[in-house]
Amino acid sequence: MDDQSWIAVRIVFWIVALAAALLPMKWSLLSFILISHIDVTTSSFESATSVGFENSVRTVVLPTLLFLRFSRGRLSNLHRNTPVLLWSLLTLYAAASCLWTPFHLSGIKMIGYMYSYLVLGAVFLDGWGRRVLTPNIIVASLWLSLLMAAVQTYVLGNQFGKLSPGLEDDRFTSFCSPQVFGAFLLSMMSIIFVTSRLSAWVASFHGIAGFVGIVLCGSRYIFLGSLMLAVIVIASHVIRQPTIRKRSARVLAGAVGLLIGTIALGGVLYVDQENRIAQLAATVLEGKSPLESIGTLVWRRAVYDQTLTTLVQRSPSELAIGSGTSSGALAVIGWDRRYLETSIDANRVVHNELLRVIFEWGFVGLALFVGFLVCIVRMFMKLAVSQRIMPAYAFLSLLPTVILGCCSENILAGSASPVGVGFLLSMMYGISYARGNSPDLDSVQRSAVAAGLHANA
Repeated sequence: MDDQSWIAVRIVFWIVALAAALLPMKWSLLSFILISHIDVTTSSFESATSVGFENSVRTVVLPTLLFLRFSRGRLSNLHRNTPVLLWSLLTLYAAASCLWTPFHLSGIKMIGYMYSYLVLGAVFLDGWGRRVLTPNIIVASLWLSLLMAAVQTYVLGNQFGKLSPGLEDDRFTSFCSPQVFGAFLLSMMSIIFVTSRLSAWVASFHGIAGFVGIVLCGSRYIFLGSLMLAVIVIASHVIRQPTIRKRSARVLAGAVGLLIGTIALGGVLYVDQENRIAQLAATVLEGKSPLESIGTLVWRRAVYDQTLTTLVQRSPSELAIGSGTSSGALAVIGWDRRYLETSIDANRVVHNELLRVIFEWGFVGLALFVGFLVCIVRMFMKLAVSQRIMPAYAFLSLLPTVILGCCSENILAGSASPVGVGFLLSMMYGISYARGNSPDLDSVQRSAVAAGLHANA
């Protein structure tokens, strides 16, 4: 983008930020969802030695302000104390391990990302509980994000959709990286597909638009996650219907949606054979391993090998406590000459959160992180499968994508970006329904759900 375009983007950022800070809760939350898509840092920004003012506002200031305005300190609203406790302990341990990391500024930023997850979770849960966040807001967020992506990609030069200056990658995305944009679209689809407020045909229409956006953005792990999401969502609709006729209708609607989505996928890939998803499909059809044939995947596997090699050489005490928050960059510096200690984004270089956790926080951090994930999985399995709380299928259908993201992306550092915002919105939608606060419930149903939860306590 030229200088005038950057100025315009920054002006839009601050207008939306003021809207998030000052408007009533409904419009404030919608504004925050949209501002998560606006990353105003340039390619020359040196993350290791600089702090982006706008990103600090988006990651720490606005979430804190929203929390103080709307949640009134009710962190207990996160439904289950155990996941909150484990995440809080992990955040505290990460803060303590900043004392022995060589990347102090990056470590402080990481604490901000983890803190943001906690307070945004409370805010979004309150939003769903107060019936301010609704499926209609989610639909609006989906289409507005697609509009932002169309402007960024096709009008302003698509700086965010290119791998690096001079390369014509042409990936469809809003003012953020294509991976986090695709994750946001899929998160919105997970809510739209399970809500009872939209008919199957209307939900399919919105979902197809989101799926086309995912294909155009070219995120391979999001594409694979969307396939698994479709299977889980269709199964949830079959389960929720009381009669064979209604179940058949849901299956038919799902099949039609899958057919249209497949046709759209084929059309996009035929027109754009350089698309990353097209390359993945071609590689698999040729019988080759993507981990050995696709450049970015080969590089990431090499990073994993470097990280594991470093871990094997550590002493028991180093394995126990880790080398400090954000020190995962040590696995790359010196091996890949493109990365320098003064400019590397230490929180977004390992591309595997499990390896990163054990590298930086040792077995102590790994136990807390895995314990948190296990609690979340068990919670949603119980809500969806045992208690048949259908909106819990939103995040349950998203779980394969979350797991894939933890194995190949940088989810921990994405709390105020579209990926973190999308995942939290989907998660809190199911939890709010379980508490009897969902907008999908009338007052009688809400009382019944609350009574059932009380009886099971």
